[in-house]
Amino acid sequence: MFLIKEDYGIGRPVLNMMREVAEVAQADRANLWHQICAAEDENIRLREEIEMEQTNFTNEKAALSQRLTESEATIACLRSELKAERDRFTREKKKLSDQMMEMEKQVDWVRSEKDEKVAKLSADKKALHERLNDAESQLSMVKARKREELKKLTKEKNTLADRLKNAETSRKRFDDELKRYAAETLTREEIRKSLENEVRRLTQTVGQTEGEKKEKEEQVARCEAYIDGMESKLQVCQQYIRTLEASLQDEMARHAPLYGVGVETFSLDELEALANIHEQSLRQIHAIRQRQGSSHLLGGTSLAHIPGLFSSSPSVAAGLPSSFIPTSPIAPNGAGIRGNGRVNGVASPWFNPT
Repeated sequence: MFLIKEDYGIGRPVLNMMREVAEVAQADRANLWHQICAAEDENIRLREEIEMEQTNFTNEKAALSQRLTESEATIACLRSELKAERDRFTREKKKLSDQMMEMEKQVDWVRSEKDEKVAKLSADKKALHERLNDAESQLSMVKARKREELKKLTKEKNTLADRLKNAETSRKRFDDELKRYAAETLTREEIRKSLENEVRRLTQTVGQTEGEKKEKEEQVARCEAYIDGMESKLQVCQQYIRTLEASLQDEMARHAPLYGVGVETFSLDELEALANIHEQSLRQIHAIRQRQGSSHLLGGTSLAHIPGLFSSSPSVAAGLPSSFIPTSPIAPNGAGIRGNGRVNGVASPWFNPT
């Protein structure tokens, strides 16, 4: 058959094809053989690994069994502890429930007390509001009275300013009289000294003649009579000076607060009235300065009659000899002036209350 086919020219290609198929099959068989060998080696290795894993698993299973036994024992212990804890928690819960009920009762009691206090405070607030309204009405009345008193004090201040001007005029007149009396006193002293010198000279010449002696004695008697008369006049003048000093000190004591003297013992109302008087006086001075110019008010005498411009009382005995100026608060006639306008122990107000 092959030979027949070979005659036709198709036998050799068929053989070639068969040979190629056989070679491919042989190659596939070799590949399969190598794959089978590799698979067997892999199976052996896997079997060894499985056996090793089974050994490890057995060991781990034994360890886990032991741990499971220990865990079961621990769980049993924990269950007993949990039961005891649950019982304790139940008891504490019951106790806390009782305490909560007690606290709720106390809260209700506190709430009731709070409501009572709120009601009481509301009533107190209403009463205080009414008292506040009454106080405001009384305050308005007091303010009205204060305004009336301020008007009255303004009138009194004007009256005091007039009286102060009169007192300043009297003081100037008194200073002039004191100067005149001082001059008369000096003249009397000179006469006394001259008479004493004359008496000494007459004493030295007393042995000259009896007639001259009698004449000189008569002259001395006349001089002594003249001296006695002058002394009586001097006593009258001193008494008049004491009277003037007492009246001047009385007047100055009455107006001393206007000069800032003796204000330590005043009450707050009197101090406030005095401050208002000074403030109004300063405003009047400022108005006068604006009208007339500051040059007319720089002199000392023009400001002497304005209240509140002296830090202390003016000198009482201006131009009087030092022997007639009292060095103590007690005047020569026994009339003393104390602070705050008190003369001879009797309180004298520094302003006219009417």
